[in-house]
Amino acid sequence: MRGIQAGAPAHEPSRHHVPSLSWQAISFAVIGLSGTAITFVLLTLLHKGLGWKIAFANIPAYSAGIVNNYFWNRIWTFRHIDHKNVLHQGSQFALVSLGGLIINTIILTIASRFVDFRIAFAIAAGVAFFWNFGINHQLTFRHKVHAITHPHLPHHRVEARAPGDGD
Repeated sequence: MRGIQAGAPAHEPSRHHVPSLSWQAISFAVIGLSGTAITFVLLTLLHKGLGWKIAFANIPAYSAGIVNNYFWNRIWTFRHIDHKNVLHQGSQFALVSLGGLIINTIILTIASRFVDFRIAFAIAAGVAFFWNFGINHQLTFRHKVHAITHPHLPHHRVEARAPGDGD
C-alpha cells in the first residue's frame, strides 16, 4: 500500500459505509427471522406432517434456512465487506452454520421432551443466533483493515480499526 502523502487522507476510504456492530446484529437477526420461518415451516412439515423424528427433520429444514441466510447476509447485512469468492465464503458460512445446526439440534431435541416443539424451536433458534452471528461476524464476513504506512517510517505499519468491528 502507498505511504501517506501530504494532503492525502490517512487511509483509503472504504468502498461502502461500515454500519455499527449493533446495526449488523439487527440486520443479521431480521434475515435470521426469514431463515427461521423457512426452517420452521419445513420442520413442521417433516416432523408433524410426515412423522420424521425431530432431530432428523431439523437437518434439511435448518439447511434451507442456512442457504437463505447466507444469500441475504452477503448482499445486505455485510454489503460493506469486500466479498471473497462465493464458494470460499459460502463454505465458511456453511461450516459456522454446521456448528449452529449441531447446537440447535441438541437443544431442540432435549427441550422438545419437556415443552411443545414450537417453544423448543424458539429456544434453540435464539441460542444458535448468538453462535452464528458472533462467529460469522468475526470469520466469514470479517471487515479487512488496511495498514497505514508513515512516509518517514516506511517499515512502520499501523493497523487502523474499522468502525463496526467491535464498537
